[in-house]
Amino acid sequence: MSNWSVGRKISAAAGVGTVCLMMIGIFAYTSALKPIATADSVTHTRNMMESGQAVWSLLKDAETGQNAYLMSGSQRDLGPVHSVAKGLGHMDRAFPSGGKSIDLGPRAAAHSADPELAPYED
Repeated sequence: MSNWSVGRKISAAAGVGTVCLMMIGIFAYTSALKPIATADSVTHTRNMMESGQAVWSLLKDAETGQNAYLMSGSQRDLGPVHSVAKGLGHMDRAFPSGGKSIDLGPRAAAHSADPELAPYED
């Protein structure tokens, strides 16, 4: 390197500087991608939590309706159960093995011929 000309030394220094700048640019680009992916993951998690809370709310409504029906025997108290069955109908595609129908006890046997509930019965 002692017998390099001044022009050659300047070119080598410029080349090393360019390589360093390219490496810094590559690291900065990859570092910028990580927060974007993290933000997308957080958004997905929040959407899933909201969906889970909606299902939980529907199930609590069904339980309340079932308890009211068992205590009163009135068919109108089954309204929340029917709406939950409709609201969770899309879950059959997510869980192809299917689920058990809601057991309303012997009082509901007379109402099992309801055509709206036919897809949800065993």
